[in-house]
Amino acid sequence: PDEMTKWKTWLAADPGRRLRIVTNSIYSADNVAAQALTDRELGPAFRKNFAEFGERAQLLTYGRLDANDLGGDRQYGKVHAKFAVIDGSKSLVTSSNGDPRSRYLNSELGYVFLGPEMGQQLEKAVEDLAAGSYEWGSPQWEALRKHRKLRWKMRLQKIAYPVIRLFNLRGLI
Repeated sequence: PDEMTKWKTWLAADPGRRLRIVTNSIYSADNVAAQALTDRELGPAFRKNFAEFGERAQLLTYGRLDANDLGGDRQYGKVHAKFAVIDGSKSLVTSSNGDPRSRYLNSELGYVFLGPEMGQQLEKAVEDLAAGSYEWGSPQWEALRKHRKLRWKMRLQKIAYPVIRLFNLRGLI
Protein backbone atom coordinates (compact mmCIF):
# COMPACT_ATOMS: atom_id res chain seq x y z
CA PRO A 1 0.00 0.00 0.00
CA ASP A 2 2.79 2.49 0.76
CA GLU A 3 4.37 1.75 -2.60
CA MET A 4 1.04 2.31 -4.33
CA THR A 5 0.75 5.74 -2.70
CA LYS A 6 4.24 6.64 -3.91
CA TRP A 7 3.54 5.42 -7.44
CA LYS A 8 0.29 7.37 -7.55
CA THR A 9 2.06 10.54 -6.40
CA TRP A 10 4.77 9.99 -9.01
CA LEU A 11 2.20 9.47 -11.80
CA ALA A 12 0.09 12.44 -10.74
CA ALA A 13 3.12 14.78 -10.79
CA ASP A 14 3.55 14.46 -14.57
CA PRO A 15 0.83 13.52 -17.08
CA GLY A 16 3.53 12.19 -19.42
CA ARG A 17 4.54 9.45 -17.00
CA ARG A 18 3.50 5.84 -17.35
CA LEU A 19 3.63 2.92 -14.93
CA ARG A 20 3.79 -0.55 -16.44
CA ILE A 21 4.31 -3.63 -14.34
CA VAL A 22 4.89 -6.93 -16.12
CA THR A 23 4.64 -10.02 -13.97
CA ASN A 24 3.99 -13.70 -14.52
CA SER A 25 0.57 -15.10 -15.38
CA ILE A 26 -0.97 -18.37 -14.27
CA TYR A 27 0.63 -19.76 -17.44
CA SER A 28 4.20 -18.58 -16.87
CA ALA A 29 4.34 -18.71 -13.07
CA ASP A 30 6.29 -21.48 -11.39
CA ASN A 31 5.15 -20.40 -7.92
CA VAL A 32 1.40 -20.97 -7.74
CA ALA A 33 1.13 -19.49 -4.23
CA ALA A 34 2.84 -16.25 -5.26
CA GLN A 35 0.66 -16.10 -8.37
CA ALA A 36 -2.42 -16.55 -6.19
CA LEU A 37 -1.43 -13.41 -4.29
CA THR A 38 -0.91 -11.53 -7.55
CA ASP A 39 -4.24 -12.65 -8.97
CA ARG A 40 -6.31 -12.29 -5.80
CA GLU A 41 -4.73 -9.27 -4.08
CA LEU A 42 -2.26 -7.28 -6.17
CA GLY A 43 -4.41 -7.23 -9.32
CA PRO A 44 -7.60 -6.00 -7.64
CA ALA A 45 -5.67 -3.48 -5.50
CA PHE A 46 -3.81 -2.17 -8.54
CA ARG A 47 -7.01 -1.81 -10.57
CA LYS A 48 -8.78 0.01 -7.72
CA ASN A 49 -5.90 2.34 -6.84
CA PHE A 50 -4.86 3.25 -10.37
CA ALA A 51 -8.21 3.44 -12.19
CA GLU A 52 -7.99 7.23 -12.33
CA PHE A 53 -4.85 7.00 -14.51
CA GLY A 54 -6.40 4.81 -17.22
CA GLU A 55 -3.87 3.48 -19.75
CA ARG A 56 -1.04 5.31 -17.98
CA ALA A 57 -1.01 2.57 -15.32
CA GLN A 58 -0.99 -1.06 -16.44
CA LEU A 59 -0.53 -4.39 -14.72
CA LEU A 60 0.40 -6.92 -17.39
CA THR A 61 0.75 -10.68 -17.02
CA TYR A 62 3.26 -12.48 -19.22
CA GLY A 63 2.25 -15.42 -21.39
CA ARG A 64 -0.56 -15.70 -23.90
CA LEU A 65 -2.93 -18.21 -25.42
CA ASP A 66 -0.67 -18.56 -28.49
CA ALA A 67 1.96 -20.38 -26.38
CA ASN A 68 3.24 -23.49 -28.13
CA ASP A 69 2.46 -25.80 -25.20
CA LEU A 70 -1.13 -24.51 -25.23
CA GLY A 71 -1.50 -25.29 -28.93
CA GLY A 72 -0.06 -22.08 -30.38
CA ASP A 73 3.17 -21.27 -32.13
CA ARG A 74 5.01 -18.96 -29.72
CA GLN A 75 7.54 -19.76 -27.00
CA TYR A 76 7.20 -17.99 -23.65
CA GLY A 77 9.43 -18.36 -20.65
CA LYS A 78 9.14 -17.02 -17.14
CA VAL A 79 9.52 -13.43 -15.97
CA HIS A 80 12.33 -13.33 -13.47
CA ALA A 81 13.69 -9.88 -14.27
CA LYS A 82 13.23 -7.12 -11.75
CA PHE A 83 14.00 -3.70 -13.11
CA ALA A 84 12.57 -0.22 -13.32
CA VAL A 85 13.12 2.74 -15.60
CA ILE A 86 12.25 6.08 -14.04
CA ASP A 87 11.74 9.09 -16.31
CA GLY A 88 14.03 7.53 -18.93
CA SER A 89 17.23 8.45 -17.12
CA LYS A 90 17.33 6.46 -13.88
CA SER A 91 17.25 2.67 -13.95
CA LEU A 92 17.23 0.01 -11.28
CA VAL A 93 18.16 -3.63 -11.81
CA THR A 94 17.65 -5.72 -8.68
CA SER A 95 17.13 -9.20 -7.33
CA SER A 96 14.36 -7.95 -5.02
CA ASN A 97 10.75 -8.83 -5.74
CA GLY A 98 9.68 -5.75 -3.79
CA ASP A 99 7.71 -7.91 -1.38
CA PRO A 100 8.03 -8.46 2.40
CA ARG A 101 10.12 -11.58 1.93
CA SER A 102 12.64 -9.68 -0.19
CA ARG A 103 12.66 -6.78 2.27
CA TYR A 104 13.00 -8.65 5.55
CA LEU A 105 14.19 -12.24 4.95
CA ASN A 106 16.35 -12.43 1.84
CA SER A 107 19.69 -10.87 1.00
CA GLU A 108 19.04 -8.84 -2.13
CA LEU A 109 21.24 -6.79 -4.44
CA GLY A 110 20.49 -3.94 -6.79
CA TYR A 111 22.27 -1.57 -9.14
CA VAL A 112 21.22 1.96 -10.03
CA PHE A 113 22.18 3.31 -13.43
CA LEU A 114 22.06 7.02 -14.22
CA GLY A 115 21.73 8.19 -17.80
CA PRO A 116 19.49 7.28 -20.71
CA GLU A 117 21.55 4.41 -22.20
CA MET A 118 20.48 1.69 -19.77
CA GLY A 119 16.98 3.16 -19.61
CA GLN A 120 16.56 2.76 -23.37
CA GLN A 121 17.68 -0.87 -23.26
CA LEU A 122 15.38 -1.70 -20.37
CA GLU A 123 12.43 0.13 -21.93
CA LYS A 124 12.90 -2.07 -25.03
CA ALA A 125 12.83 -5.15 -22.76
CA VAL A 126 9.57 -3.92 -21.19
CA GLU A 127 8.05 -3.43 -24.65
CA ASP A 128 9.04 -6.98 -25.63
CA LEU A 129 7.54 -8.41 -22.42
CA ALA A 130 4.40 -6.31 -22.81
CA ALA A 131 3.90 -7.61 -26.35
CA GLY A 132 3.71 -11.13 -24.91
CA SER A 133 1.32 -10.19 -22.11
CA TYR A 134 -2.33 -9.61 -21.32
CA GLU A 135 -3.61 -6.88 -19.07
CA TRP A 136 -4.62 -8.23 -15.66
CA GLY A 137 -8.39 -8.75 -15.53
CA SER A 138 -8.92 -8.45 -19.30
CA PRO A 139 -11.07 -10.96 -21.21
CA GLN A 140 -7.87 -12.46 -22.70
CA TRP A 141 -6.40 -12.85 -19.19
CA GLU A 142 -9.60 -14.63 -18.12
CA ALA A 143 -9.48 -16.91 -21.19
CA LEU A 144 -5.88 -17.87 -20.43
CA ARG A 145 -6.83 -18.76 -16.85
CA LYS A 146 -9.62 -21.01 -18.16
CA HIS A 147 -7.44 -22.90 -20.64
CA ARG A 148 -7.86 -26.65 -20.11
CA LYS A 149 -4.10 -27.20 -19.76
CA LEU A 150 -3.93 -24.71 -16.88
CA ARG A 151 -6.81 -26.12 -14.82
CA TRP A 152 -4.43 -27.87 -12.44
CA LYS A 153 -2.70 -24.56 -11.63
CA MET A 154 -6.04 -22.88 -11.05
CA ARG A 155 -7.08 -25.71 -8.71
CA LEU A 156 -3.83 -25.35 -6.75
CA GLN A 157 -4.33 -21.60 -6.62
CA LYS A 158 -7.83 -22.07 -5.19
CA ILE A 159 -6.37 -24.27 -2.44
CA ALA A 160 -3.24 -22.17 -1.78
CA TYR A 161 -4.87 -18.76 -1.39
CA PRO A 162 -7.17 -19.60 1.55
CA VAL A 163 -4.26 -21.33 3.31
CA ILE A 164 -2.06 -18.27 2.79
CA ARG A 165 -4.76 -16.05 4.27
CA LEU A 166 -5.65 -18.40 7.13
CA PHE A 167 -2.07 -18.68 8.34
CA ASN A 168 -1.07 -15.13 7.31
CA LEU A 169 1.76 -16.38 5.09
CA ARG A 170 1.88 -13.37 2.71
CA GLY A 171 5.34 -12.33 3.90
CA LEU A 172 6.80 -15.80 3.36
CA ILE A 173 5.59 -16.45 -0.19
